[in-house]
Amino acid sequence: MTLELTDLISDSNGEIVLFNDSHLPALAVRADSPPVDSGALGSHVTAAGDDVSGYRYVAFDDGTKLIFQDSMDLVILGANGDLYA
Repeated sequence: MTLELTDLISDSNGEIVLFNDSHLPALAVRADSPPVDSGALGSHVTAAGDDVSGYRYVAFDDGTKLIFQDSMDLVILGANGDLYA
């Protein structure tokens, strides 16, 4: 399954949380902006009030931060389908 980053709704801080309620092993996200940072969050609560402490994230050049659970592998694709490493 591939999602478009532009179709996802961010909170007031530019954060988007992907909850893996469906237990997907992997998910692809196509992004117009390149990723500039990634890692694991420490203690963190989103503007929407979600406790995402310990979740992983990918930050993009446009200021968007995609937050996701460690149980899911996230694949980031460029606008042309190129794989971002």
